[in-house]
Amino acid sequence: MIIHQAALFLGLFAAPAALLVLGHGFRRRSAREHRVFWGGVIGFAAGTALMVGFGTFPPVGWGAEPSLRLWIVYWAPVVLTSLGAVVASMRRPNSPEAP
Repeated sequence: MIIHQAALFLGLFAAPAALLVLGHGFRRRSAREHRVFWGGVIGFAAGTALMVGFGTFPPVGWGAEPSLRLWIVYWAPVVLTSLGAVVASMRRPNSPEAP
C-alpha cells in the first residue's frame, strides 16, 4: 500500500510542481517545451478527473480485493501527466517555422 500512497503523493504534489517549474519562463521556452507543458497539463486534468470520478463511487460495489478502482484512484494523475508530456514531446509541430 505504501507504493500506492507514494504514487498518489507524486500525482497530487510532484506532478503539478514539475509543471509549475516548466511553466516558469514559459515565453522563453522552446516550442517542444510548450508542447510538453500543455501535454502534461491536459494529462494531469484527465488523471485528476478520473481519480475524482472513481473515488466517489461507493466502495461497496467494488469488493474487498484490490481492483481497477485502486489503480485508477492512486495512479491516474501521475501516469496520465507523464504520458501526456511524453506523447506531446514526440509530436511534431502543427505549423512550420517561419523563415
